[in-house]
Amino acid sequence: MKVKIRYLGRTMELFGLPPDQREETIYLGDGSLYGDILKGIEEKFQQANKDKSMAEYDVFNDIVVFSKGRILRTTEEKSIDHPEIIIAPLIAGG
Repeated sequence: MKVKIRYLGRTMELFGLPPDQREETIYLGDGSLYGDILKGIEEKFQQANKDKSMAEYDVFNDIVVFSKGRILRTTEEKSIDHPEIIIAPLIAGG
C-alpha cells in the first residue's frame, strides 16, 4: 500500500526534510493501520530531533496529523481508508 505524506508550513523541517520537500511517499503492507503510519512518522521525528519523541517535544503541541479531515492519534487502530496523511502547523484562533 502506498501512502502520501504531505507537510504544510514549516513541519518538514521538524522531520529532517529539506525545506523544499513538501511531500514523500511511504510503502506499507496491506492491512496496515493508521497507527502504523504514525509510528513511522514518530521514528522519523526522533531521528531528526536527537531521539526526542513527538509527545515530549514542545513543538508537537503546535502540529496536527490528519487524514480525510480527521485528526489521527498514535493509538489509531483504524484501517487506512485514505492514502494521504497531512502534517500541518496547528493554528490557534482567537
